[in-house]
Amino acid sequence: MNWQPLYISNVKKENLPEILVVYGTGFPKELGIPENFLTHSEIIKFNSGKNKPQNSTRIACRATLRWLLSIYTGISPKYNQIIVNCFGKPCIPDSGVFFNVSHTSFSFLVGVLVSGRIGTDIELLKGDENLQEISEYAFSGNEEKALFDDTSFLKIWTQKEALLKAAGLGLTNNLQNIDSDKLITKWGLNAYSFSCPNNEIASVVVRAKYQLESVYFI
Repeated sequence: MNWQPLYISNVKKENLPEILVVYGTGFPKELGIPENFLTHSEIIKFNSGKNKPQNSTRIACRATLRWLLSIYTGISPKYNQIIVNCFGKPCIPDSGVFFNVSHTSFSFLVGVLVSGRIGTDIELLKGDENLQEISEYAFSGNEEKALFDDTSFLKIWTQKEALLKAAGLGLTNNLQNIDSDKLITKWGLNAYSFSCPNNEIASVVVRAKYQLESVYFI
């Protein structure tokens, strides 16, 4: 995957690619305080967790998302109306802008796409997971055959979650009955998986008409 820095001064709607995927570990200092980009309820929500580093990551992720959405929509960051649909997927009604985010405790991935669904997922193993137990619960037979090590596990897991998020479903029951590769082909999608700067594995799933050539970092 081609990694490129996202220069704040160059972020204008006419300069953005068809698919914009941004990786970050914090909010750009050039833009100021991340809380200035959030609603009051978001600040309360994202500060409510017991994991303080994760709270900071979630705030930086949401602020980055709102900043990018303001460029696409022309609406001030705080005033883009982000709602949650019946499957728990955030969206902006009737905007034509699709987005998805994912985060670990210390990093995040934001994906934005106009006129097409997008799903993202980023994961980092803690070291105490029972991968065999998880794979038996969540992976199809073909996916289990492709499982060789931690990296392949995370590739399969993130691709499956990104696929379900792109479909607007999120994680569901009977995951072992869902074969990601087959559905990606059947539904006319493209899937991309890649390693991130801090050893995370991430996946992005989009409509096949779009090509992801670069991931930007801030």
